[in-house]
Amino acid sequence: VTIGLIQSANAQAPVENIDSIRSKVAQFLTDEYSQTNAEKIEVRVGNLDSRLRLTKCSKELDLSLKDSSKTGGNINVQVSCNADSAWTILVPAQAKVYRSVAVAGRNLQRGDLVSAADLSSEIKDVGDLRIGFALTPEAIIGKEVKFAVNKGETFRNSALDAPLVIKR
Repeated sequence: VTIGLIQSANAQAPVENIDSIRSKVAQFLTDEYSQTNAEKIEVRVGNLDSRLRLTKCSKELDLSLKDSSKTGGNINVQVSCNADSAWTILVPAQAKVYRSVAVAGRNLQRGDLVSAADLSSEIKDVGDLRIGFALTPEAIIGKEVKFAVNKGETFRNSALDAPLVIKR
């Protein structure tokens, strides 16, 4: 009889609305990536199991982004309740963060030194680029191209090298 009372008490406890959690995550991600000088942000929050029964939190939910590079892509947001009935879940999401990045303004060949005239800018999803790309003109100008870079392409760090100071 005692077990039945515990189950019925738990069944009547208020639960968090899954759609409300998804909305909070979407707004949280939009706010986080807006602080990174993004030109455009597209956020899609993954589905959560509709059978999920999380006890209604008596405090405001804590949201934490698991994306240290702030470039978006497939990410997780940790949602926590730090009240009497504490719980934590990871909510999957996809964020496309578009920023203005430096790209080749013309076809560059091996051995070319990059000048400001060789660059233009385009708005690209930086989540597709991740680590290993030089995105600002300051990181590119004055470098020597190690292999061909086509017009409109972003510069991989591996395609750039410090120019030779002494030549024969």
